[in-house]
Amino acid sequence: MNNRLSNPVICIDLKKNRIRIHKITLRQMGNPEYIQLLVNPAAQSMIIRGCAAGDKFCQKVRMQHLNSDYCYELYSTELLNSMKSVASGWEDKQSYRIYGSYNRVLDAALFILRDFEII
Repeated sequence: MNNRLSNPVICIDLKKNRIRIHKITLRQMGNPEYIQLLVNPAAQSMIIRGCAAGDKFCQKVRMQHLNSDYCYELYSTELLNSMKSVASGWEDKQSYRIYGSYNRVLDAALFILRDFEII
């Protein structure tokens, strides 16, 4: 059985159009300076992977201090609308936590969007 405390984790806040990527996720990926978030509608999943500064849809990681923890927050209405159309059961003005897994072959964190908990 996996220990959820060591799994990658993201929080989705549809009220604030925010994706919060927790530091454990970035640490497992080797603390990349830039990341990409890629949604796969067919698999109802999203991956977060490190990338080079010039790559398409690349985001610079700027860590923020939050309640004695560090995270990266990304605000994107378009990305969240895309995720919401893929994830069944998500409702506006709600927040969700999704635990994922780290895939060493892809060097990416994988999240199944239908496997969420409301927070």
